[in-house]
Amino acid sequence: MASKIKGRPPKQPKVTPALPSNDSQQLHENNPGNNLALETCGESSSSHGTGGPKPGPSKKTLNERKRKYGVSVNKTVQNIEWNVDHFLKVQHERRQELYKDYSHQFLTLVMMWNIDVDQIKKQAGKLSDILDEQQKLFQQFQSIHMQKIEEFKELCDRHL
Repeated sequence: MASKIKGRPPKQPKVTPALPSNDSQQLHENNPGNNLALETCGESSSSHGTGGPKPGPSKKTLNERKRKYGVSVNKTVQNIEWNVDHFLKVQHERRQELYKDYSHQFLTLVMMWNIDVDQIKKQAGKLSDILDEQQKLFQQFQSIHMQKIEEFKELCDRHL
C-alpha cells in the first residue's frame, strides 16, 4: 500500500541462485538458459534425433533478452543524451553569466571613461580661461612697462 501512495511500483523479489529455498531458483545443467553453446537456431528437437528437450534458450527467452537489452540500451542512450544536454545547458548558463558580468564591467569602464573625459574637458576649459587671463595680464603688464620706460626716458631727457 505504501508503494502506491508514493507512486512507485512495488518491489519485485530478488532471485538469488545461491539460495536453495525454491526449486525454480536452483541452477540445473539442462536449463536451456544456462547453456548457450547448444543453441539450435530455431530447429526443432526432433531433427537432432535425441527426442529430448530442446537445447539452448527458447525463442521466448531470446526475445525477452533482446527486449531487455533494447530497453537497457535505450535507457543508456537517454541517460547519455540527458548528460550531454545538461552539460550544454550548464555551459550555456555559465557563458551567459560571464557575458553578463563582462558586459557589466565593460559598461562600467565606458561610463567611468566618459566621466573622466568630461572632467578633462572641464579642466581643459578652466586651463584655457586661466591662460587667456594670464595673456591679458601679460599684455597689460607689458603696456604698463612700456609706458614706464617711456616716462623714464622722458625724465632722463629732461634732466640731462
